[in-house]
Amino acid sequence: METFPGPAMVARVRKVLQQEFRALRKALEDYSTAPQPGILFQIESAAWKTTPHPMRAHQRRLHQEALLQARLIVVNVLDHLRGAALWIPISSHMTLSRVTCEAATRVAYLLDPDVGYEVRTVRAAVMRMASEEANLTALRDIVRDQPELSVALADAERIRNKFVDTITRAGITVHRDGKGRPSRLEVAHTGLRESTKVEAIALMARYFPHRPAWYRMTSGVTHSGAWMLDDTIVSAPTDPLLAVDPDFSGIGAAGLLAVDASALVAQSYARYYGHNPAPFAQASARRTRAIDLVMNEFASSG
Repeated sequence: METFPGPAMVARVRKVLQQEFRALRKALEDYSTAPQPGILFQIESAAWKTTPHPMRAHQRRLHQEALLQARLIVVNVLDHLRGAALWIPISSHMTLSRVTCEAATRVAYLLDPDVGYEVRTVRAAVMRMASEEANLTALRDIVRDQPELSVALADAERIRNKFVDTITRAGITVHRDGKGRPSRLEVAHTGLRESTKVEAIALMARYFPHRPAWYRMTSGVTHSGAWMLDDTIVSAPTDPLLAVDPDFSGIGAAGLLAVDASALVAQSYARYYGHNPAPFAQASARRTRAIDLVMNEFASSG
């Protein structure tokens, strides 16, 4: 399958995603290495100096955590964007697109230019807290079957507790539900609250309102639902050999959303570092139109 050149649909999507990958990587380097004077990055980098002294260093650590997490998530976006351009999938384009979009929404959540230093600091704490709790949950399951790995669980608990201490020292209170799980973070002296549940489906609805059904459709492949996998079957029900073909229209749709995700990441970085997001958005729109054109041709030929 790797050597099969594919129809025009696949060739076009692969070319567009390769172009988008290269453009996004360059744009992010340009934005972050040349922040413009007087913009959010510089304002927020100095804002920690105005916070009460006992909290100052800890809040700054959390703010830096937001930027670090955004960078790591961007690597995930680029990895999946590039991966989607490398082969002709049967249905994995759905999961690649899903991860790319989920990651892009988290970058937008962390680097949202419409929130300030304090909100960004709390959001970084929320994201890291969720990560540490997920790690602990996974390790507890592993240690249940492999007690010899209990040292890994102890290390994870130590890291989580150290992070909770940083949050507390930054003036943030961790509220827990009836089962002892973190439910929200609150800044006592301002009343700022942020839920610890960063729901992927809610972020998708916020940042991709023009693609309302896509997240649920990708769930069909992610969870191996027949209602989605059946679309790839080309053999008759009575045929003893199962034959499947790539979901060509789905590949086109996944390509469109991957470009949307790339544009969202670029916009988030551009606005945070004081650059004009319009040139990248316009280039992404042209690449989107290229996919739309070949999708229309494919639909007409069917």
